[in-house]
Amino acid sequence: PTGAIEDRFVVEAALPPDRWTRTVCPYCGVGCELLVGTRDERIATVVPAGDAPVNRGHACVKGRYAHGFVSSPERVTEPMVRRADGWQVVSWSEAIAVTVDGLRAVIDRFGPDAVGVLGSARATNEDNYLLQKFARTVIGTNNVDCCARVCHAPSAVGLASMLGTGAATNSFADIEAAGSVLVCGSNTTENHPVVGERIKQVARRGSGLVVIDPRRIELADYADVFLQLHPGTTVLVLNAMAATILEEALVDAEFLAARVDGVEPYREFVTRFSPEQVAARCGLEPADIRAAARLYAAGRPSMIVHGLGVTEHVQGTDTVRCLVNLALLTGNLGVPGGGVNPLRGQNNVQGSAHMGCEPTHLTGYAPLSESARFEQVWGATVPTTPGLDAMAMLDAAVSGELRALWVVGWDLLQTQPNMAATTEALARLDVLVVQDVFLNETARAHATVFLPACTSFEKGGTFMNG
Repeated sequence: PTGAIEDRFVVEAALPPDRWTRTVCPYCGVGCELLVGTRDERIATVVPAGDAPVNRGHACVKGRYAHGFVSSPERVTEPMVRRADGWQVVSWSEAIAVTVDGLRAVIDRFGPDAVGVLGSARATNEDNYLLQKFARTVIGTNNVDCCARVCHAPSAVGLASMLGTGAATNSFADIEAAGSVLVCGSNTTENHPVVGERIKQVARRGSGLVVIDPRRIELADYADVFLQLHPGTTVLVLNAMAATILEEALVDAEFLAARVDGVEPYREFVTRFSPEQVAARCGLEPADIRAAARLYAAGRPSMIVHGLGVTEHVQGTDTVRCLVNLALLTGNLGVPGGGVNPLRGQNNVQGSAHMGCEPTHLTGYAPLSESARFEQVWGATVPTTPGLDAMAMLDAAVSGELRALWVVGWDLLQTQPNMAATTEALARLDVLVVQDVFLNETARAHATVFLPACTSFEKGGTFMNG
């Protein structure tokens, strides 16, 4: 009542917003809906939408306050071309002409597969759809990818190989329906705060909570069982939980009989991973692993959420498959409150891949073998040779097989592992077009053309959340 707590942005704006626009948060893959208040075409304040199904009137500090980048003086708003003496601001028509001439020269000399296109997990579904369509029908290559390659590609592969599609099996609304939640390799309250708070709330109300992480994260304080395993031993722990579920007859026998193949070979395989056999290697007590397995199996419906702590490992895909195994053994698929759910890092990781920014899949994860269907709709030829993923593109640039690259909303130099190798690859390209909001490190060091981009606050479109 005293006005002691006020929104600094509103106070500094002096006048209240005169326009409100409903939008989606541009940060993580939770997909919180926001109301943006603007005045004189500038953001004055951001508040969460009270009726949004995902965030239900909540927003984290990033969604609420981290919008200063939109009006940052460091933004590049005019196209630039690199000349002998450095960057030169040019018109859009000249920048496009330089880009087209560079790509044409590479295609004419080396063929379309000497060009690569990288989409963005920060761009809209519509942007990514057009980008992969441009790569395939205009350039004529399947060398198209997005940064899902280096975060949740193991989730997509693991889920697709076992369940048929590389996406979450349940909605965030299922958190409240869960009898127990298993959080594996996700510091949820820091990286996906709104989902993290929902998990904390259900744990406080009595739902079981198992946390598996090498670090003692905040959710560990709310967990019934916290498995602080040695890094790199997640597969062992999950197999030990599966062995416990089978040994103690905690399975959903009816679900297994109706829906799961290979149960007996799997049972024989997983017996070698009993908690007593593997716990010491994992830095855990066998009794704790068994307690986690019992809580997950008995707390049905039980929901699994996992993050990059699972996927960014050599065994990332196998770990995701182990999580799916737990859900299959206990019948926690196809039911409210169950499922296996990857928490996506950036706001449109799921969408960029789903739109077709993948070298071996078309839009909707359709295989390249279905290219005829797309040719009929698009009225253009679609190549059927699998393309290069982002890692392979960089390797091909070093060997001279890839000569041009168009990168949208992805700072390769800053985010790829092994910066020296990435630097060598980018330096060998004849053409490097970077399209972004800021002159990122990739553009600063190696780009030949820079095309400024709009932020999501300045355009229309859609995102696909986790």
